[in-house]
Amino acid sequence: MRLTSTKVARASGGDGAAGALEDTGVRSITQPEHDPGFELLIGAFDHTDGRRAVMLTNYHFAWAQWVTVEFDAPAADVVEVDQWSGKEKPVVDDSPDMDGLQVSLDVGEGRLFLVPGD
Repeated sequence: MRLTSTKVARASGGDGAAGALEDTGVRSITQPEHDPGFELLIGAFDHTDGRRAVMLTNYHFAWAQWVTVEFDAPAADVVEVDQWSGKEKPVVDDSPDMDGLQVSLDVGEGRLFLVPGD
């Protein structure tokens, strides 16, 4: 994959993560109020084929993160890159009974998503 990094930002729940999300392909990241607050490292990239890539990485070393992610494109148009095979696959909602797209990230885990270009 040929990606060019365009931004790296640290987003934390409760402190206005929206500023960190500018120009990343992610419109919002939220989680229920009773959760302890998320800490993510977000990488944004331009793909040579015109798409954008977004890497969401759990910044916590002690616990998993479970967040609701809204991309700036329809969820049906977003794909994930399988971390084992490197192949594109449909994004799976990790908790389909909840509203929005739920993404779980284990301790230090990262997931790479491909989003349509602007």
